[in-house]
Amino acid sequence: MAGFWMVNADGTGLTRALPTPLGDPSWSPDGSWIAYSKLNDIWKIRVTPTGLDTLNDSRITFQSVYLGPAWNPTSTWLVFWKLEGAASGL
Repeated sequence: MAGFWMVNADGTGLTRALPTPLGDPSWSPDGSWIAYSKLNDIWKIRVTPTGLDTLNDSRITFQSVYLGPAWNPTSTWLVFWKLEGAASGL
């Protein structure tokens, strides 16, 4: 049962979109993207009518210190946090 699952808003159509879970997934308000953390960096993957575009996920950060992505209300910005001693924060 491990993985990342998607379901319609009415509870029908439960589908396993990925065989592995996404870390800290955050669905964009416009429904086009899911931002997530993987290997302590932030990634995004496009949502398609049939699931997720797994061939074209994009790595957004490259420092291996970021977690917890969240979208702004217009799906144009992401906030995420960094846990690294005195430099911790958003």
